[in-house]
Amino acid sequence: MKVAVNGRFLLPRLEGIGHYTYQLLDHMSLQHPEDDYHVIVDRDIRMPFMDRPNVIRHVLSPPTRHPLLWYIWFEWRIPTLLKKIGSDVFFSPDGFLSLSTDCPTVLTIHDLAYLHYPEGTQRSHLTYLRKYMPQFIQRADEVVAVSQFTADDIKMQFADQSSKVTKIHNGVSDDFGPLDEATQIACRKYYTQGKPYFIYVGSIHPRKNVGSLIRAFNRYIEKTGDDTFLVLAGRMAWKSEDATKALEKSPYADQIIRISDIDGKVPELIASAEALCYISLFEGFGLPVLEAMACGTVVITSEGSPMQEVCGDLASYVDAEDIDSICDAMIHVQSQDKESIKEKLRLRASEFSWEKASILLHKRLSHIAQA
Repeated sequence: MKVAVNGRFLLPRLEGIGHYTYQLLDHMSLQHPEDDYHVIVDRDIRMPFMDRPNVIRHVLSPPTRHPLLWYIWFEWRIPTLLKKIGSDVFFSPDGFLSLSTDCPTVLTIHDLAYLHYPEGTQRSHLTYLRKYMPQFIQRADEVVAVSQFTADDIKMQFADQSSKVTKIHNGVSDDFGPLDEATQIACRKYYTQGKPYFIYVGSIHPRKNVGSLIRAFNRYIEKTGDDTFLVLAGRMAWKSEDATKALEKSPYADQIIRISDIDGKVPELIASAEALCYISLFEGFGLPVLEAMACGTVVITSEGSPMQEVCGDLASYVDAEDIDSICDAMIHVQSQDKESIKEKLRLRASEFSWEKASILLHKRLSHIAQA
């Protein structure tokens, strides 16, 4: 089978969709050496799995940094390349696809945030998504949702396309696991003067609600007076003013650490933390909570979200828009016997694997290619 893959989120520093793309391609190309994987990138990027004999890299300009360039790439460049390759199926893991090709297509949708939280999307991007997302879903031969939450949302918003929606959960990388006490102590010594810390991992973006987390941390310190730190690990993304102002105004700014260059450090940072605080206003899955559980690190996260689907009854759930609710959860987890639930967290995380996800995805790709 010749599988063409949209790899435009494979960048030097992998984030959400890029990480998803990488993990699935890495596993599928290893599991199925009989298949050819044609990975289409929009800039000169090389990943370790691209050295395998069944992986063929195609650099296709222009770099897709603007809606106009998205259109050119997907509607002009991609169809020509798919025809040249003779692809049996096109897999697009980032929610976009080509409307101008007749190649069978499997589309992954991570969330419909543009519908539920439009203020978190740039205006030009929002206009594009509102126009083309319904067309993408209608054109796709199969739609993969990364959670039941997202699958149900797609079925509700696009009821006439509900029969083509399949749920395939994300997985967790083998990089995430428990650390010995000496390594944790060394990590805390390096980042937070040896003090315990809460951690947030992800881009600093309005939908991630980092400003509210900072304000809740302020209240936590006011109430407890302890020396716990807050670590914010991730780059400043679009429209991060609320988080920036909250950080500037915090009377405890000397206990808040920002780490923008987190490449390779995330597993160690999460495994050495008191708790992961992931109180996003809207998500499609919430991969950091799964990564935290794999490390045996307790989780504070948003109620009524797909994170409940991932964590079950093992997380502390909060009203993401209520500072006191977040603060109270921080106080609660500090009083918990964390050792008693570490194994339960790791066991729960083991139910989600990239190996399982890639097996399920390959079955769907094969089915669509042969339909």
